[in-house]
Amino acid sequence: MQYKQSTYTILIVSFFVFATQVNAQTNTEKILQNTSISLGVGFANYGGDLQQKRYTLKQAGLARTIGIGYNLTNRLQLRGDYTFAKIGADDKQNASAVLQQRNLNFKANLFETALTFRYDLIDEDRYGLVPYVYAGVAYFKASPYTFAADGTKYFLAGLHTEGQGLPNDASEPAYNIKHISIPFGFGLRMKLNDVFAVSFELGFRKTFTDYIDDVSGTYADYNLLNNYNPLSAQLAFRGGEVKDGTSYPVAGTQRGNAANKDYYYFGLIKLQANLSFLNKNRLACAKRVL
Repeated sequence: MQYKQSTYTILIVSFFVFATQVNAQTNTEKILQNTSISLGVGFANYGGDLQQKRYTLKQAGLARTIGIGYNLTNRLQLRGDYTFAKIGADDKQNASAVLQQRNLNFKANLFETALTFRYDLIDEDRYGLVPYVYAGVAYFKASPYTFAADGTKYFLAGLHTEGQGLPNDASEPAYNIKHISIPFGFGLRMKLNDVFAVSFELGFRKTFTDYIDDVSGTYADYNLLNNYNPLSAQLAFRGGEVKDGTSYPVAGTQRGNAANKDYYYFGLIKLQANLSFLNKNRLACAKRVL
């Protein structure tokens, strides 16, 4: 009797162990089948007070991205992407003589982490080319900097070039270099085989800051800036560095357009790989066939 009970116990335990392993194996296969990683490269640009054209490749910088996605359905994917990009603009490149006389410029290294939902407009299994749209939320950091006439690099946020956040002028707080943005865009994806796909994607970012380029409202009082740091006054208006340049404007004169927030955008080519190729059972089957 004890022998039979032991046998039944072993069988029951073995069944549950086997079922657990099968379930874990099935879950792993499902996760791998629905998970993909991607690498991308392309251009980045920004729109703001130092860029007259709304969308352009002029003064664009390099963008690189890495991401991971999980298919929630056959058309809906949840994506996480990290993007590093270089952006910048220079008044010398603007057509307006007024902006050329202002002679401001900036560069920034932009770091973005985004969480978005991608939706395929048609079924990938039925068509070779799949158009898609995406939207979500992102967190980014961009600290504008410039080079003085002697070639020295200076980060602009701490110089309070519009008087914001100065110890003796609390009328406006200093701006932050870390922000939330709303990413959205569209793309076209082509499936190469069961593992790889390539896509071209245009992405836009709505932000809630006007200081990506360090320019927003009006000129601060020259003496106020100069007393704080002569460099602040020097980099707030750089008309004296150009031929026939003008002197520092009167305090309150328009420097930028505070009503329009800055934005940035990407154009990326991405290579996507489905993680199903990591499935051991699939690899084992392939070996047996060979």
